[in-house]
Amino acid sequence: MLAHSLKTRNTGAMFGIRILLMLIGVGLVIAILVHFARGSRQITEKKPKHVDKVVECQHCGTYIPEQEAIEFNGSFYCCEQHRRDAQHKKSG
Repeated sequence: MLAHSLKTRNTGAMFGIRILLMLIGVGLVIAILVHFARGSRQITEKKPKHVDKVVECQHCGTYIPEQEAIEFNGSFYCCEQHRRDAQHKKSG
């Protein structure tokens, strides 16, 4: 009877160890999958967007894309009103 009770305790302990090892194994598999999933995102990073050349409005100092700026006598302006103001200052 003593041998039977020792065998039962041993079997119970072995069952607990098996469950523990299985949980550790599942945790490792999940950790590895998460690691690889995050790693693949870093490889496919987006390239930075192309930024147009910017120029400064000679009237107010605002920076605007060169293709949207109004050029007058070699200077750039953010709007038609600022270009007119500059033209009036030079002529007047």
